[in-house]
Amino acid sequence: MRKNVIGIILLCLQLAASAAFVLILNRLNVLNAKFTAVIIGVIVLLFIFALVTQFFKGGRIVGKVFSVLVTLVLVIGCVFMNKTYTTLTKVSSGSSTPVVQEAHMAFLVMKDSPVTGQQDLNGRAIGLIKSQDRDLSDQTIDELNGKLTTAAQEVAYENPQQLITALYDGSVDCIVLNEALRPLIIENIKPNFNEETRVLDTYRIENPVTRETGEKKDESSDADLAQKKTQQKSFTVYLSGNDAYGQVSLDGGRSDVNIIAAVNPSTHTILLVTTPRDYYVPLCFGQGEGGTDEYRDKLTHAGVYGIDCSMATLENVYGVKLDYYARVNFTGFKNIVDVLGGIDVDSQYAFTAGKYSFSEGVNHLDGDQALTFARERHAFADGDFQRGRNQMQVIKAMADKILSPSVLPNFMPLMDQVSDSFLTDMPAEAITDLVKNQLSDNSKWTIQTIEVEGTPASAYSYTMGTDLSMVLPDAESVENTSAAIRNVLEGKSDGQQ
Repeated sequence: MRKNVIGIILLCLQLAASAAFVLILNRLNVLNAKFTAVIIGVIVLLFIFALVTQFFKGGRIVGKVFSVLVTLVLVIGCVFMNKTYTTLTKVSSGSSTPVVQEAHMAFLVMKDSPVTGQQDLNGRAIGLIKSQDRDLSDQTIDELNGKLTTAAQEVAYENPQQLITALYDGSVDCIVLNEALRPLIIENIKPNFNEETRVLDTYRIENPVTRETGEKKDESSDADLAQKKTQQKSFTVYLSGNDAYGQVSLDGGRSDVNIIAAVNPSTHTILLVTTPRDYYVPLCFGQGEGGTDEYRDKLTHAGVYGIDCSMATLENVYGVKLDYYARVNFTGFKNIVDVLGGIDVDSQYAFTAGKYSFSEGVNHLDGDQALTFARERHAFADGDFQRGRNQMQVIKAMADKILSPSVLPNFMPLMDQVSDSFLTDMPAEAITDLVKNQLSDNSKWTIQTIEVEGTPASAYSYTMGTDLSMVLPDAESVENTSAAIRNVLEGKSDGQQ
């Protein structure tokens, strides 16, 4: 009797684990109905086998051991699938948390200024940039004036160059500055800016990302959407790697990586298009602002105004709608590569960057080495262009590692890192649909790469208000690249029109 009680308990545990496994599998939704039915059938058969063997003399011990093993496998499967589901909902727009873009607006004074706090700004002259981030600056000063007995006097300047000059020569007592501009000021205007100034206070301003992308803008009927899913609709993703450390966010910051991925699930083709960070293009903002010669600047500077500005700018360059974004920063990139156990990257050249040397051919790189490899440009004759090629090699190496069986031992840590290091507005349902289609036919994907060409030159920067090094676009190359993107999206994977 006691043996039967133990068997019943084990069967109950197996049944509970089976039910949980099926529920989580359905919630994750990565298998089509046929595969799901097969798995449920196998689980039912396993339960029946355990049930039968435990109640026949001579098979009870085997049945109990079998039931324990099956239960353990099901529990482990539940943990893995639940972790995957949690990660998907955290990094994608499937999360219930609204997607916001943060701006950090700082009140800055000179290091030796007698102004020690906001209370000392009564009636004082505060500089701000006339057009760039004007709404953010106005919000920040309005917040300040609400705390002062005498409102501050606003003095508007055309660009950061004039604003910083005014602070240094004493024309204003304080300036309001978007912290996203700080690296640009240090690089192009005042190398010792951090040491020569200090922050009185910083205001954090949140703006919801209202950009309509991907499936969210599709107003088709349910029947039309179902048909489109059956046809495995192609789409584009803007891959953005910004020059920031810490937790990944949509805060403004230069984008060192600007890659468009054109994905066609029907032909199993991905085209990676890299655009040099210094490409001289018209920046585009919300409500149709920008997009003309007046706003020409480095592509990387578009990131200062937000990821939506980067996307709109690239859309204007190539004449192609970008459906989604995917953002990772330096910290997130390094951590993901380390969790993968490193990646094998094929280098076109042997070169030295920082404390690392890379050989021609395949190099096994950890996170810090991979970041150095992806960022280096000074070691190459064509600088930014080779960096773009190297970045695409890194992406391909990461994809190969993630899709290989060797990732399984590191699956849980990888999910933890992805959830903290990666952001996308691609819905979780769209991601799982891709996985579902791949598991259904298991076709091999073809990854193609292309980069636009240009000529190094010096040109006026809208953001900085001075001439900087740029890459002047080659019109024919841009036109050909635009055609290549459209060809992949339309199923012409050979790149021919």
